[in-house]
Amino acid sequence: MKSFRVLLSILLLAAGARAASALEYRLVAVDDGRCGFRGDCAAVVAATGEIGLDERDRFRSFVAALDGRAAAPQAFVIQSPGGNLAGAIQLGMALRQIGVPVVAGRVVSGGIGRGFCGSACVYVLMGGRSRRVPSGSVIAIHAPRRAASAWQGGVVDDGTPEGRRMVAQLLSEYSRLMGVDPALIALTMRTPHEGRRVLSSAEIRRYGLATSIARRR
Repeated sequence: MKSFRVLLSILLLAAGARAASALEYRLVAVDDGRCGFRGDCAAVVAATGEIGLDERDRFRSFVAALDGRAAAPQAFVIQSPGGNLAGAIQLGMALRQIGVPVVAGRVVSGGIGRGFCGSACVYVLMGGRSRRVPSGSVIAIHAPRRAASAWQGGVVDDGTPEGRRMVAQLLSEYSRLMGVDPALIALTMRTPHEGRRVLSSAEIRRYGLATSIARRR
């Protein structure tokens, strides 16, 4: 864990130069088919948009501002094309700490439906103690845009072999901590940033990226 935190601090230094917009958070009631006559449906956090570097702090502020009378969120539902890698990892770790399930999808009328989770969003999904991927949701991976890292007291230029090795090491250790097969990271690093690799349902299960494949609404 200590080595992981050191690597994460290195990645934060490398990622800080690229600004990103931030997720929009909403607390939404969804009908999971078990709502009572009073309409006491489950509440979920719906997160949409790009992931920012300070996403962990923004999420914590959102949770702190919730009305104390509101039901505790039953899931964190994310639809995102990606964003800041370090911000995604920190948000994923925060979600793991509180133990909330993470769903790669979007809130639709009557429940949670298919959505898109790509690039850095995948590392947020990993943070769920349990993870669901509605049938039809697209999970897409590719190598990070930046592979710079601190090395021997300096900053290695983007795309250097040593920089990529350091980032791959960080992501592999994070995936292990989250219970996801590090082979997914090897596949990610082989996929050019300019392209994308859409994972099949079989691959999502094989790598342990989701603990269940939910039925599509």
